[in-house]
Amino acid sequence: QIISDNGIPKVHRIESPPEKPPSVTQVVSRVNSYPSFCWAVNGSSLSIFNIPAGSIRACVNYSNGTAVYWIRDNGGRNFTFSVNSKVNDINWSIVARTSWPEINIMNFLRWILENGNVTGIKRTGSYYEFHVFLRQEDESNAGTIEEPYVIRIVETWNVTLRVKSNGEPVSGRFSGRIGGAFKRLWRQSAS
Repeated sequence: QIISDNGIPKVHRIESPPEKPPSVTQVVSRVNSYPSFCWAVNGSSLSIFNIPAGSIRACVNYSNGTAVYWIRDNGGRNFTFSVNSKVNDINWSIVARTSWPEINIMNFLRWILENGNVTGIKRTGSYYEFHVFLRQEDESNAGTIEEPYVIRIVETWNVTLRVKSNGEPVSGRFSGRIGGAFKRLWRQSAS
């Protein structure tokens, strides 16, 4: 028993260690666990199935192989685009496999978390914010044998993903940029 100066027992409060944030593996596991989900994306240069858009609300359901997209184009017009795996397996294959955030946000989050660099994890209220950066470069040959050139694509993404302590995604923000250039390959002729 610890007694203070005035003779009254002093109670020491033992503080529990701070809660650890969820790991990237836990977040990816939660992302993979959803048989259906909905999300909304707003931006200035969105596109879904080659349709330019200002905002998109969407739902994907793996259980019945469907996806619905409510699209507002840059002119303010609203329309719906739906995909059904039984009717159009090509578009369903795109929905199920693509990592573009407009088409399938969960595939995008998985791809970013598995390939990007987590630059910080910050506690905000009862959530954790994962800050992820991804820069990817790709080159491919193009042109003819007589006039070959190389196309270089640079893709960068900055993502802030807010999750619960169990790794469940709650919300997020992202910005991305894709740019490219080509370089002509000159051949010297043998003389």
